[in-house]
Amino acid sequence: MRHHVGVAAFALTVLLMGTIGLILVVAGTTMLSTGLRDRDPYPRTRIPGRVVDNGSGALDASTVTVEYPLPDGTPNRVTAPVPWRGRPRGIGTPYPVWVRIHDPHDAVVVREGYGGRLQLVAGGVLLAVGVVAALVGGLLFLWLLAGTSVIS
Repeated sequence: MRHHVGVAAFALTVLLMGTIGLILVVAGTTMLSTGLRDRDPYPRTRIPGRVVDNGSGALDASTVTVEYPLPDGTPNRVTAPVPWRGRPRGIGTPYPVWVRIHDPHDAVVVREGYGGRLQLVAGGVLLAVGVVAALVGGLLFLWLLAGTSVIS
């Protein structure tokens, strides 16, 4: 009787390991695809700017307008949504702008694909750990099905 309980516990552990491995594979694949999709296709450079309107109204509370210099020195403005945590404190606050190198009129306040590199690395690690866990769980499950006794 004890032998069957040990084998059942081992089988449940192997099944759980394989399931966790498959979940990690799905999570890693999702993070990899998101990291690849969120990357900005244009090379951008950081330009110092200053806030001229921080969205103090109720309707535009999530936007900010930043003024930055063009290469010829004339000022240009960009208005864009910003996350609440990264909002500038007030008008005149220095705030960086990410400008497209070949088109300085194309600027963004929050750089697109900022988390792309982190998502690629984390997704790759999750995918690798998930594949190993799923393979080990699957091989142990097949070994268990072949009739080899784990508990002697």
